Amino acid sequence: MISLTKTDETIFNLLKSMIIAGLTFLFVSTFVVNPLVTNAMIESQILSNGRYAIVYDAHETIEEFEGFKATAIGSSIIRDAVDGSCISQNMDSKTEAGVFNLGISGGNPYTEMIQTQALINSKTDLVLLELGPNNLWQFYESQSLDDYIQFRFTINSITMERDNIGSWTELIREQDLPFVATTDVEKIRMSKIYSIESFESKFEEIASGLPEIESMKSGVPSVGDDGWLEYLMTPSYKPPNFEMKSREEVRTYFEENMPKLVSGSIYNPKFEGTLNHDSYEYILRELTKNGIEVLLLGIPHHPQVREYLSENQLDGYNSTFVKYAEYDGVYGMNMFWEEWPEWMFRDRNHLGSHGREYACERIANAIDSIGNNKSAIVSVQPTLEHFYEQRSQCDGSELTWSVISGNTIIPAEGYSFCSMAKDQRLPHTWEKIEGDSGIHLIPDIGQSPSNVVDGPMVGYNVTIQNPGWYFFWFETRGESTSDDTFAVSFERPNLPDTSFSIVSSFSNGEGDWVWTNKSSMAPLKMWVQDTWDIKIKIWMQEDGVELRRILISNDFSFLPTEEVVG
Repeated sequence: MISLTKTDETIFNLLKSMIIAGLTFLFVSTFVVNPLVTNAMIESQILSNGRYAIVYDAHETIEEFEGFKATAIGSSIIRDAVDGSCISQNMDSKTEAGVFNLGISGGNPYTEMIQTQALINSKTDLVLLELGPNNLWQFYESQSLDDYIQFRFTINSITMERDNIGSWTELIREQDLPFVATTDVEKIRMSKIYSIESFESKFEEIASGLPEIESMKSGVPSVGDDGWLEYLMTPSYKPPNFEMKSREEVRTYFEENMPKLVSGSIYNPKFEGTLNHDSYEYILRELTKNGIEVLLLGIPHHPQVREYLSENQLDGYNSTFVKYAEYDGVYGMNMFWEEWPEWMFRDRNHLGSHGREYACERIANAIDSIGNNKSAIVSVQPTLEHFYEQRSQCDGSELTWSVISGNTIIPAEGYSFCSMAKDQRLPHTWEKIEGDSGIHLIPDIGQSPSNVVDGPMVGYNVTIQNPGWYFFWFETRGESTSDDTFAVSFERPNLPDTSFSIVSSFSNGEGDWVWTNKSSMAPLKMWVQDTWDIKIKIWMQEDGVELRRILISNDFSFLPTEEVVG
């Protein structure tokens, strides 16, 4: 038996205390430091775009969700295409459903595969997996790309629990291994670095080197707060871009940028053998092995992109999509080759609000189709024609305005009936002006209908009680001569509709509200033979125009002013 001297015993007790202290620190750090750092990143105290830090908190929330659940992953392309709240409400086959959108700027198969085990642990029923030509590139020498990958792996390592670590670690490049924490000690090391040192400047550097990476405030609510669940379904989308530009401005963008982009990696997908292909194979294998079905989604790019693609340039993408869609438990809906209208896009490769609205219906129907055991390549309605038909439906107040004598004022927002644009190029609608009784034609992007009757229309049912001459005035406004014009026609009993009268206001009002009865058929007037039910129809001529009130008078000398009309 070995006997310890008093000095040995002191050293032994000291070592024991140090070990206990170390274990205690490890325990406390794991449960206290990591959540603090995670919350700081989400709440933008460390990183301006807190969306990068939500992945594992999101999966834990999804796990707690009761009912059918689908989770979308990929880049900002799928983020901007998926409105989870809309899709959830439009599915017929699922009564209690949640569709969650975890798409993130710059995401690629290699960076997104590390959440595969978290997807499995969340017990999601379906994964909506982005698969576009931009996802099948061969890794290339790029410091910005390497920095982005390390940035993503580091954040995910800090926020990832042990049970989210999977065999994806076998695919990690050797140079990226130092940024993948698989032990608590490694997590603590990374947490300590980023709890005291903001990597905002590094992220800005990455964003400047990789144009597809967005550096922006993303408005992420704190985990568990009001709006958190809704945010996971419908994230913050960027404001309109191409929607606010003229067709000439959009074409100029493509002329200046596409010649370089079309020769780059995103439009030259490989057939096989890349790290991104290996990552896809891993994701599909692991998900389907665990009973989770996958819907591959090919999201269309702006139709002008096609003008720059050479024949067979995307064959590697087409081949890969068909191959993966044939795997057991995998379905595919490749909308990339569908030519959606220009007004559905925010930019070259991201959908805007109108495109997202259409994608909502398509994806909802695709999920229903999977539930009905349809074929692996999902091709479902609604078609674009059906979508246009739905958009053409418009509801008015159904009011009838009565004119007895004197001056009668009709607020523009009280239109009796309406119709949406028949011209498929036009995303325009008459919308109420907030805080006013007027309406305006939006978006203001410098477009006009090919024919007047092809644009959106608002109409007013009017009963004129007494015969005589009646004069029509319009209170309207336009910011310039290119957004101040609409057309007027009248429907009369037992008579053909009047010709279109074109009303413009800028020359009189110079951007201010102005009353006018001047038009191409000026002055706007009508002889009423008896008690007549007429319809006043206001048609789009130029977008951006605003209309506040219509005044009908039986006094040819009456001149409406703010003082007289109020």
